[in-house]
Amino acid sequence: MKPLVSVLMPVYNSEKYLEEALHSLVSQDYENLEIIILDDGSDDSSFSIISRFKERDDRIIVERRENKGIGSGRNRLLALSSGYFVLFFDSDDIILSKDFISTLVSDSENYKADVVSAKTVPFKRKVKKTKDKGKRIYSGREFSSLMTRPLGFFCYPHSRLIKKSLFSSFSFPENMIFEDIPVMPWVIREAERVVYDTGAISSYRI
Repeated sequence: MKPLVSVLMPVYNSEKYLEEALHSLVSQDYENLEIIILDDGSDDSSFSIISRFKERDDRIIVERRENKGIGSGRNRLLALSSGYFVLFFDSDDIILSKDFISTLVSDSENYKADVVSAKTVPFKRKVKKTKDKGKRIYSGREFSSLMTRPLGFFCYPHSRLIKKSLFSSFSFPENMIFEDIPVMPWVIREAERVVYDTGAISSYRI
């Protein structure tokens, strides 16, 4: 059986883009999937949108709480997850192909990788999907060092398939902006092998 992937989505007042983001997730062709959504105290219609999707898809797990911030939210999502891999996904992101997650899992299996990082592009930018020539292989240390360089791979957690156990010694700081910067390079550094796949593409809004 293919490994369970936990998609982790923090949500806060995301009604404008949330439906499109959720639709791109539930349309994935990868079957062994759980989609965990944390509504972090939204006061718009976000929770109603999430509830509608949950009624139609039993892979969706929802928790609602008072607002505690993104760092705390990511930690809670990790605690709720059961997957061998986790995949953070922001509530205004969009996956551009139905085989996005299955491609990342295949990469992890084919290259024996602990982390597979997808290409991310600004929303509505035209992109071309590439084949194997678009895959690059790094050690965790190599990729981690590139994450902190100007114009490197950046420190965001989203759109990366990550072996959950790599987070065992780390948590996101709470009550601070850019909560990913002190954590993600160290998490990735623990990986034996990282694949960067330019053919697996997600879209983000700036």
